[in-house]
Amino acid sequence: MRYFLERGTLTAVTTHFSEVKAFVHSTPGLQNASLDFDPVTLRPTYRLTVGIAGGSNALATAARLGLRPGLLTKRAG
Repeated sequence: MRYFLERGTLTAVTTHFSEVKAFVHSTPGLQNASLDFDPVTLRPTYRLTVGIAGGSNALATAARLGLRPGLLTKRAG
């Protein structure tokens, strides 16, 4: 991201990683944004909130779509 920032390139990056969100929050010239989710249905509302990093709903969405619970809690290794 710093590469593009130094060159003035408009860039959009998506991530679930908190470290990337924290980097953007603490780096001048970068800005977080998030797509809102309905907390009841876990479906996207397609509203963009600029200035706030969103939380990841990936595991909750995977569970809602039928991924076996054991796969959601099992650690790699």
